[in-house]
Amino acid sequence: MKIMIKKYTAFLFLISFVFLCGCNQKMSIDSSDTYVPNQDSQENFIRYGSQLYFADTHTGIYFLNSDNGFLYVIDKETHSCQPLCNRSDCMHDKETSFEKKKECTAFLNTYFRSLVYYNDCIYFQSVEDKTDKDGVTYELNEICKISTDGTNREVLYSTRDYTIWDFKIHRGYIYFDGSKKDNEGAAEGSNMALYKVSADGKGNTDELLPYYKYDILNGMSVCDTRFYGNHLFLWITKLDGTKENSYLINYDLQTDKWENLSEKLEVNINSMFTIFNDKLIFANGSKVYECDFNGENQKKILDCSDLIAGYQYYTPFTNDGENLIISAANDDNEADTEELTLRSGGEEINEQLEQKLNERLAMAGMEVVEARINYLAYAPEIAAVMLRRQQASAIITAREKIVEGAVSMVKMALHKLSEEEIVELDEDKKAAMVSNLLVVLCADEAAQPVVNTGTLNH
Repeated sequence: MKIMIKKYTAFLFLISFVFLCGCNQKMSIDSSDTYVPNQDSQENFIRYGSQLYFADTHTGIYFLNSDNGFLYVIDKETHSCQPLCNRSDCMHDKETSFEKKKECTAFLNTYFRSLVYYNDCIYFQSVEDKTDKDGVTYELNEICKISTDGTNREVLYSTRDYTIWDFKIHRGYIYFDGSKKDNEGAAEGSNMALYKVSADGKGNTDELLPYYKYDILNGMSVCDTRFYGNHLFLWITKLDGTKENSYLINYDLQTDKWENLSEKLEVNINSMFTIFNDKLIFANGSKVYECDFNGENQKKILDCSDLIAGYQYYTPFTNDGENLIISAANDDNEADTEELTLRSGGEEINEQLEQKLNERLAMAGMEVVEARINYLAYAPEIAAVMLRRQQASAIITAREKIVEGAVSMVKMALHKLSEEEIVELDEDKKAAMVSNLLVVLCADEAAQPVVNTGTLNH
């Protein structure tokens, strides 16, 4: 009997040891140039906008509720959804006491929604206020990991030097969008960059891509980044006057080499992109194209207008591994139309909504007293494209107003000089004066005049 007990105890110990250490086992990286589950970023399959709101595992789908800070799991077989906590005496998200909430394994106490599945663990982001030995309060940014059953949790990477905005884990490294803090501990989005650190949270934090060199102030914007296989793909846009040019960049994670794929592409990319069946998928207008990772073998695979017409933007922004998911949207310029819009005719739309609802519900003996739209937003992947279009339209409109005002002021100046006989100007002098005044009045920056100490002719 004693022998049996010893074997039983040893058996339990072995299971516990394997279970607790399973999340910490060092991963052997597969360098195949395709998607490898459990070691590659899942952003091409479950991404919404710019963030990963879900983590897809073999048995369930995990998501973090940023409103209450609880981690939930949806079982793939039963489709049941519950907080990631197995304690029978825990009230989970029904608990009102904050101290009691902290005892629940599903309570992560973070307002960040990004989740990553890597090496059989779930990773999440948190921020905590700390006080050092000198009594100085600072913000500590952390990337933590938790076992898929919620029983084992630890801080993997922590820093007080950077503010972490978002992160991904891909093939042995943590990549995070972050801003380096100044001496006072403040960080701004204007100095954001893509940083890289080992997936075990140890070693140096290296700057891989300085976003701040491509910001909108310099006419460029890094709009989208995607990890896949041995690559990091970037979609960069540049506003050249009234024309927006797009560039698709390939960074090889193995050779550290950058390549501008747009030099090989025959069309300009005007939407977010995704990777599907080991091909880059992007759109130009209603036409969807595919090409190899090196930008070659481009071909049109779909014309969305044949399926659903009447839209300006068709965006292949994600896929589920078997189906390519494309969103469609319009961007009507409300300033140039007299049609009823949410911005200009909100009350009229609410009245129409109330009327339509009453027509539908009258047969059930119900009456709608009031109906209104409190919140309406575009999907992030569409909003990004539309925002750039709106920025371009705003710049053009502002320039038109500036030029119109400048011409009016120049005309008035010439008229006053002539009417009051202050100075006589020939046509060449008038042309020079008009040129100088337009430069001063239309310039983005304050003019720095050069004083002529000679005559008008020298």
